[in-house]
Amino acid sequence: MNEDVTPAQTESPVDSSIPDCSDIQILLAEDSDTNAFVVTHHLTRCGARVIRAANGREALAALDKHRFDAVLMDVSMPEMDGLEATMRLREREELAALPVIALTAHVAEADIRACEDAGMNSFLSKPIDRASLYRTLGQHISRNKDGADRD
Repeated sequence: MNEDVTPAQTESPVDSSIPDCSDIQILLAEDSDTNAFVVTHHLTRCGARVIRAANGREALAALDKHRFDAVLMDVSMPEMDGLEATMRLREREELAALPVIALTAHVAEADIRACEDAGMNSFLSKPIDRASLYRTLGQHISRNKDGADRD
């Protein structure tokens, strides 16, 4: 029996629940500075790279410049909301498989259906729970194994 203790074995249960996201790039479309801070904190803590857009127009522009593993899309934003931005990105063949996860405080059946109808893959209710964030991303992101560079 090997009795060596590795650093991972000495971490608290909360720390050991943090996944390794070191090869993941996330687009966070969120107009609230507070919500963006919280989500970015959780994502960067697990090693993900986060690029933020303050509205749907900025999100679409970021998708023109960078490759992402997933989009966390606030549903209610100024200029262009998350539903419209998602519908527009779904029109682009190269983004058809990109996971889009709604961030919303509205979780009524009609709101969830609107997210699905727009082409969103899943949703997270606000305030964002760290465990739910990690679990949802894990369900939708296929890890980059080819070592391709990111812009």
